[in-house]
Amino acid sequence: MTKSNEKANPSEERRRHSSIEEMVRDLSADKEFGEAVIKEIAERTIIDHLMAFRTRLHLSQKDIADKMKCTQSRISKLESGTDDNLRLGDLASYGKAMGFNLEITFTPENWTITDEIKYHAISIKSLLDQLAEQAKKDHSIAKETAKFLVEARVNLARIVHDATTTVLSALNTFGAKVHSLPIIRRAILVQQKHVEPDCDLAATSTTLPPQGATVC
Repeated sequence: MTKSNEKANPSEERRRHSSIEEMVRDLSADKEFGEAVIKEIAERTIIDHLMAFRTRLHLSQKDIADKMKCTQSRISKLESGTDDNLRLGDLASYGKAMGFNLEITFTPENWTITDEIKYHAISIKSLLDQLAEQAKKDHSIAKETAKFLVEARVNLARIVHDATTTVLSALNTFGAKVHSLPIIRRAILVQQKHVEPDCDLAATSTTLPPQGATVC
């Protein structure tokens, strides 16, 4: 007789899925039906996001309709349609009704994750420059900006630190001699305060910078 507290067979344990599409493919006995569901999900990605935002903001279809100066039935039709039927003007107006501005970005098809990170880094640099210029106009603005920049520096360093830790762990798993890598060896020297940090180390240091440390 099987004990009630006996551990379940690992093969019978509920599988975790990384996406809804993967879950549908895994659980659907009818492959045709499963693929049809996946296709419908793909055709409504933008609309589903709009509805999720609306729900999160506790707004009804009527609330959106009133702000867009249209009927509720039009909003209902919009939300029951597909992304291909969604007009750009309606998308912008729907977003505006929820307090959002629409931004469209074209990116190369062959963009890598590192390319996208570099793009956002340049955008952050541009915004920080604008913020610094604003700080020149008023003492109170400069004071608050300084507080924000200290916080931003720590948070950005922590983000890079966490990602670097994961990568170094992967290198160790693969059997790589991490300390033999030039960039890692220099990062260790920076940590030991034998050399000054440079811009190349901004994305490779494995520890958070101490107070007063130079961050490129």
